Amino acid sequence: MSSSTSSSRFELVLQVLIDTGSTCRSGGDCLNLSSYKLITSSFPVEKEYVGVPIYCFCNKKTVRRCSWTDLNPGRRFYRCDSYSDHNYGFHTWHDPVFSEIAKEVIMELKMMERFLHDNVKQLKKEVASLKNNVVEILEADIIEENITLKHGVRLLRLQLNEASGVSVIISVSRRHEQSLYALP
Repeated sequence: MSSSTSSSRFELVLQVLIDTGSTCRSGGDCLNLSSYKLITSSFPVEKEYVGVPIYCFCNKKTVRRCSWTDLNPGRRFYRCDSYSDHNYGFHTWHDPVFSEIAKEVIMELKMMERFLHDNVKQLKKEVASLKNNVVEILEADIIEENITLKHGVRLLRLQLNEASGVSVIISVSRRHEQSLYALP
């Protein structure tokens, strides 16, 4: 498969995902992105696996890891935890060698995964920013409405004062406003 064909297919899949905004599979099962974690390590450890344990030359149980190198994307292998300490060099593959087409598909999927993960991170930042903007706009609207209402109250007090001939003394407290009326 040529790289131009694979990149155009990749772009088509990305465009469909972006256009639809869909995180649901065809069967109706939706992806839960809140618990999703992007694999960033080149050789993440599989914590639990089924099968016969493999032991190193030093008689320690090995751990199964997954390679994410360009030569062996997604291929699992066993390596001793003492590998870096003592440089035993114990390493054996769990999976057979993948075909070139399989490697290319895995790498395309990994690239799409990174793109989508970055896209989700960016969208989360934009949502947070938009929420802040909404809060700021609402606060500004409330402050403006409060100023308008206070101005309206002052005008009504002046009209009341002129109509009744009563002088109004207004004392403003930090906690609340009080109005005292005195005879002329």
